[in-house]
Amino acid sequence: MPGLTLRGDVRGYLQGSNYKVWECPSCQSQSAVGLPPFANLYDAIYACGQRLEGYSRYYRFAHLVKTSRQPLARLSRCEDVYWAVSEVIRRQAARTPLRVVEVASGLGYLTAALRIAGMEAYGVDISGVAVKRATDTFGPWYSVADAFSPDEWQVVEPDVIVALELIEHVADPVALIEKLTAKLPAHGQLVLSTPNRTVFPSAAVWQSDLPPVHLHWISEAGLAAAAFRANCSIEFIDFSRYNRWARSTENESRPSRVMSSLLAADLQPINPCNRVREWLLSSTVAPLLLALNHRMSGAIPASRQQSGSLVALIARSSGTR
Repeated sequence: MPGLTLRGDVRGYLQGSNYKVWECPSCQSQSAVGLPPFANLYDAIYACGQRLEGYSRYYRFAHLVKTSRQPLARLSRCEDVYWAVSEVIRRQAARTPLRVVEVASGLGYLTAALRIAGMEAYGVDISGVAVKRATDTFGPWYSVADAFSPDEWQVVEPDVIVALELIEHVADPVALIEKLTAKLPAHGQLVLSTPNRTVFPSAAVWQSDLPPVHLHWISEAGLAAAAFRANCSIEFIDFSRYNRWARSTENESRPSRVMSSLLAADLQPINPCNRVREWLLSSTVAPLLLALNHRMSGAIPASRQQSGSLVALIARSSGTR
């Protein structure tokens, strides 16, 4: 691939598949090239998600939101990305009610938590299986839609679009930013997150979910470049307050390591997840446990402003509307 450096091979999420990992020499972001995502990939994942490492914690988060009186506050104590969203919402508190669309809403718990916190929030997801479960659990606030077709979203014009852990799943990150920010009004903001390549050594290869679930592992410089190419401004969330609360400057939103393939050819889990481990990783002590995991995984110490996730506020640059 022109301009990129071949870094090695990585197993695919589906047993028997393999991908080449290419790296941008200027920003060190990595991309995986191989078989494209198969049809209905996320329906297959959510159909057995309670038994899949990495996805099973989302079911616990859904239960937490369903049973908590202050679910957004509870979520913000579980993972860095939810803390970041709560900070953005706090900044925007003067606009009432704040209209929010969560893209890739999955099981719907963050959208539900935002509604309980007083936002006019809606969720859209490409997986019909996930949307049905979200609707059955929380109510009629969810619809099946593609992130690249925002004109088809059957929701209000949002003040804020939340797209957590989405950009690394799509083939063209720049096009995604363009599509999502085009849906926003002049004052609108896109809250976008992705696993943070920057806090790992330059020699690291693909410490992220296996492709084709994740197709990119993006650095700060890489995300800033994507925003620039999409004619957008970008502001990275400062995690200093979160890191002080967690008593660590090395937090992760998930364990970072190359895993073995998780789905067999029949789309069933190869090795069902460890329920105790996944419960701990979705609890309020998760930041402390993940800080230890982060050190053991070989990540370099992050600055006080950084976390294991990149979270950025993105908006159309003035004059591009």
